[in-house]
Amino acid sequence: MATQDRSQDAKDTNWQSLKDGKPEALSALFHQYYKSIFQYGQKLTNYNTELTKEIIQDLFFKLWERRATLGDVQSVKVYIFTAFRRELIDKERRLDVEEGYLASLNLNDYEEDSPEDLLLIEEKELSDAQKIKKAMIKLPKRIKANKRSYYIKVF
Repeated sequence: MATQDRSQDAKDTNWQSLKDGKPEALSALFHQYYKSIFQYGQKLTNYNTELTKEIIQDLFFKLWERRATLGDVQSVKVYIFTAFRRELIDKERRLDVEEGYLASLNLNDYEEDSPEDLLLIEEKELSDAQKIKKAMIKLPKRIKANKRSYYIKVF
């Protein structure tokens, strides 16, 4: 029982030191909880190792960023495991939004044109340009001058 009390005191000391801005406390907490939180994360992420590592990294980064606003906790372990679970939920929500956005883009619309398609597009543009020239020739001189200056300014 005395060993457990000393271990809990060390955890509380590391938590308080983290709140006081001591980087070694963050390192101590990281090393103290990494293995158990990694195993917990593997179960929650269906053994997605990269996602688990990323969430752990984000969690400890945020702990460091927010160290000045951290409150006192009854159990550092419970706090860290709960924070991990919340980070995972947030990450999954962001991934769902990103996937939905990418799906809505319909990336099939952005496929490269084949050489044949490019040739057809070029021929159509050339044909359209010739039609514009012929139509311009048929216009009266006064309108032709105005249209030509407009055409030159726009294009």
